Amino acid sequence: MNILDMRTVFFSYVISSIISMAVMASLWPQNRRRSPELGFWLADFSMQFTGLLLSLLRGNLPDFFSMVISNILILGGTLLLLIGLERYTGKNGPQWHNALFLGVFILVQIYFVYIQPSLQARNINVSLGIIFLCAQCAWLLLRRVDPGMRTSTRPTGVIFSTFCLVGLVRIFVSLAAPADYDFFKSGLYDTLVILTYQMLYIGLTFVLFLMVNRRLLTSLENDLVEIKKAEETLKESEEKFSKAFQTSPYAITITRAADGQFIEINDTFTAITGIAREDALADSSLGLNLWVNAEDRQRIVATLRAGASVDGQEFQFRRKNGEILTGLFSARMLPLNQVPCILSSIDDITAHKQAEQQLKQYSEHLEEMVTERTRELQEAQQQLVRHEKLAVLGQMAGSVGHELRNPLAVINTAIYYLKMVQPDADEKIKKYHSTIEREVHNADKIIADLLDFARGVTAEPKPVAILELVQGVLERFPAPAWVEVNLEIPADLPLVFADPHQMEQVLGNLVVNACQAMASTSSATGVKNGGKLTLSAHMVVPVTERDLQKEMLAIAVKDTGTGITPENMQKLFEPLFTTKTRGIGLGLAVSRKLTEANGGRIEVESEPGKGSTFTLWLPVKQTDEVK
Repeated sequence: MNILDMRTVFFSYVISSIISMAVMASLWPQNRRRSPELGFWLADFSMQFTGLLLSLLRGNLPDFFSMVISNILILGGTLLLLIGLERYTGKNGPQWHNALFLGVFILVQIYFVYIQPSLQARNINVSLGIIFLCAQCAWLLLRRVDPGMRTSTRPTGVIFSTFCLVGLVRIFVSLAAPADYDFFKSGLYDTLVILTYQMLYIGLTFVLFLMVNRRLLTSLENDLVEIKKAEETLKESEEKFSKAFQTSPYAITITRAADGQFIEINDTFTAITGIAREDALADSSLGLNLWVNAEDRQRIVATLRAGASVDGQEFQFRRKNGEILTGLFSARMLPLNQVPCILSSIDDITAHKQAEQQLKQYSEHLEEMVTERTRELQEAQQQLVRHEKLAVLGQMAGSVGHELRNPLAVINTAIYYLKMVQPDADEKIKKYHSTIEREVHNADKIIADLLDFARGVTAEPKPVAILELVQGVLERFPAPAWVEVNLEIPADLPLVFADPHQMEQVLGNLVVNACQAMASTSSATGVKNGGKLTLSAHMVVPVTERDLQKEMLAIAVKDTGTGITPENMQKLFEPLFTTKTRGIGLGLAVSRKLTEANGGRIEVESEPGKGSTFTLWLPVKQTDEVK
């Protein structure tokens, strides 16, 4: 009599399968993200339980369910377990041969259930199916997996190998001792085989659980190693960042975008702004008035919130002592604990900007100097050319002047004798005599000017009072009665240093020319009135570099005459140049020559129809030009 009841053993097998399925069900939620292939394992254990339950209900269910479907579920679940193990180990393989084998298994099972019923054949068929699939699982876990995984997969591979071995034993037992048609009346050997399967099934559950936990433990260890490496890397990065942050030559700050509250600053910020670290961290950039223009910060924050960056823009900032510094500002958004912050840097270019401004001022000054020197060079060149021309003209004027004086003396003597021999000549003849005398006198004046222009001028400077000099000139060269003369000469003017006789001649020429210009205007209108002659004097405020080293006094002779056209202004002081109102030009040429010999100069301003102003500049003290 069989001391082990097959139904009892099989019932315990079903109970153990429920426990194994529960174990797999507990693994699945915890590991489905890390190992989704565990779903195939859970499906296998569920199908194993269902197949065993259908087999246990044999006699209460149709044979199709208890003999065919139950074994299909058992072998199909084993195939799903194989697929799950392949995916778990990363060794996926083709499954067409397994699908073909499963199809053949189903046909054989149906044949020996309905066509030629045979418990022995069905047992052998099931054992072959278990051997075929478990052998693949054992080969996968013992040989196909990577060497690093074999330590954790070897126990499971041994269990599958044992399944294969038990299957072979069952085949030999079935061939040696054919069983009854009723499965639950099988002999001791079949019962022991089923009991062995149950133990192996429990062992499989245990080793699969250990394999998952070992893998999880290994994964956690690897994660811990990675976390430790990440922490070390983060610590090293933080140290590098902190070192770079603190030793940067730029002022670096981290501030809240909302209100500008300082979160961190480096030493350079303290150095260039003078704001202590504790003062900065207790306040904001707005509270410390760091920005010269607070609107600049608002624009920067708006730019950064829009997703753009700020790179090297020039702004002005305020130091603690109130001084203004110019900096190149760069910034990026930096979220800290989900709070929008700004990482910014300031490159202090104040010294560079000052140097740039000084260079610009120096360049402008240098340009002014070059312009002034160029002008002086042009004047010197013009002076040289003019002197050369004047030298030639002077030689000619001297020769002509001496040659003309003799004929004029003869003419003048002849007129004298004519007047003596014709004392009772009529008025017409007397008028001719007067005209000849006047023209001889004018010609003699011209000859005198020619000789003055021709001879070298040597000044004998002396202190001269301007008011006395002007009054003497007006006495010697009185203006016509119809000309209004105004004197605007302060009595407290300093003395000029010049040759008084030469300056009297110069001013006399200017006064006479002014009266001639106004006479020409009166002749044009037919009315000899309204002419106005103004003589003024004042100290000169130096406006050009050539006036800086000498004090000058300006004497102006202003008339209301016809004025001078622009084209005549360029030739006004050239010898022998003549206009309708200014004679033959020798007087102005001589005047310029005499003025320059005394260290001064003559300038003229004129507007046609509105009169002219001739300004005589004379030194207040003796200059090198007349020593």
